[in-house]
Formats: sequence, structure tokens, C-alpha cells
Amino acid sequence: DPSADRWHAYRAETPVPVFVVEVVSASNWSKDYEQAPAKYAMLGVDELLLFDPLVLEGRSPASEPYLLQLYRKVSGGKLKRMYAGEGPVWSESVGAWFLVKEEQLRVARDRQGTLLVRSYQEGEEKERASRRKAEEREHAAEEQRRAAEEQTERERAERLAAEEQRRAAEERERWAAEQAERERAERLAAEEQRRAAEEEAERERAERLAAEEQRRAAEEQAERERAQCRAAEEQRRAAEELPRSEGYAFTSSSTAPGPRGINPLPSPVWTIRKASPSTLQLTVDGFL
Repeated sequence: DPSADRWHAYRAETPVPVFVVEVVSASNWSKDYEQAPAKYAMLGVDELLLFDPLVLEGRSPASEPYLLQLYRKVSGGKLKRMYAGEGPVWSESVGAWFLVKEEQLRVARDRQGTLLVRSYQEGEEKERASRRKAEEREHAAEEQRRAAEEQTERERAERLAAEEQRRAAEERERWAAEQAERERAERLAAEEQRRAAEEEAERERAERLAAEEQRRAAEEQAERERAQCRAAEEQRRAAEELPRSEGYAFTSSSTAPGPRGINPLPSPVWTIRKASPSTLQLTVDGFL
């Protein structure tokens, strides 16, 4: 079947094949060269291909060695040689080209041998290679999936860490703002206390000054009163010394105190003279 993707040797339990390949051996080359065509003709084979690999090594014992020989069934059922040479050769029953490539007999869909048909072993190897590649792809996909999950987990952990850092930064900023507000309130309270203390000190100073002023005013008032008392005493003594026949005169003063904390009102100075033996004259000379 030229459309098949693999081929393998004839097996005894299968029906008689239409195409047979016989590989020449060094120990029994004459059987392959001389007896094989008649034997396979009796079996009813349509085509026989003889492949002599000893030709490639230059040690084929045949008198006329050929790398490839193709026999095809003709009338009467005999197999007639249709080709002998290096190849490639076309098989009508297979519908493909046979050629030797890299010292191996190969089946191809083109004369140049670029479209090779894989052998059974090559097909098995290709299937194994395909399975290995599929497994490798699955493994790679699983690795990528795990890597993607790990990357997702790392990104989630990084987001959580960043969120935690953001919350910690916000907490630090909030604490710093509260601390700054507390310090500002403390400064304002300290400033208020300082102003209150200064105002209290100013009131105490004003009270001390007022008390000192009152003390000085009281002392001055007491001094005036003492001076008035001394003047009155002097006038009294002077009046007592005047002759009674001629009359007498003296000065009297009295102090009318003002309201508390205010200087006393001015005191008038009185002069009394004897105008006649039976009359006294009262005169205001001024104020103290």
C-alpha cells in the first residue's frame, strides 16, 4: 500500500504477498540470485525485489552482482527481470520507488527519495518519539502551570506584603500626625500656662505697686497729720502767750479724710482774733 506510513517483512501466517524483497546473504547468495525468482513465482508473487548489500562493500560473490533487481510476473505466471542496477526502481504492485540510501533499502513516494515511507521499526520509533514529545510537552505544560501558579502565589504574597507595608506606613503616618497634634496641644497648653503665669505675675506686681502706693500715701497722710498737729500745738502755745487785755489769735486746722485709697480733702486754716473785750473774729487764711 503506497499510502501506508510503514512497512515490514512478510510473515508466514499471512496470505501470499504480491510483493517480496529478498536480501542477499554472503553465505547463501546463489539461492537468492538463482532460485528465488522461480520459488516466488510458484507462490504466486507479483513482484520480487532482490537487494544485494554486499555490492556496497564490493565483496559480492555473484558473477554479475547488482545492487537492486526487480522481477515482475508475466504471462504464464513466471517472474521476469525488469530492472538491474543501482536504483531507484519503480514497483507497480507497491506503487512506490525503491532505492538505497545510507546503505539501507528504502521506500519512497518520489524518485529522489525525499518522501520516504517509514519502516515498521521507524514507525514504532516515531510513535515512541511522538509519545515522548507529547509527554515532554505535557511535562513542560505542567511545569509551566506550576511555574504560573508559583508566580501567581509570589505575586499574591508580594501584594499582601505591599498592602501590609502600606498599612504600616499609614499607621506610622497616623501615629506621627497624632504625636504632632499632641505636641502642638502641649505647646499651646504650655504657652497658655506661660501667659497665665505672666498675667498672674503682672497682677501681683500691680497689686504690690498699688499696695506700695497706698503705703506711701498713708505715710504721707500721717506725716501731714503730724505736721498739722505740730502747727496746731505751736499756734496753741503762741495764743496762750498773748496778753489777755489785748486779745489773742491762733490758727486751727482740721483734716477731712477722703474715701479709702484717695488723698484726703484740703483742710482750711482758721485764725481767731479778739475784736473787742466781748467779741472774737474768725478768719480763713488758706488751705493745707
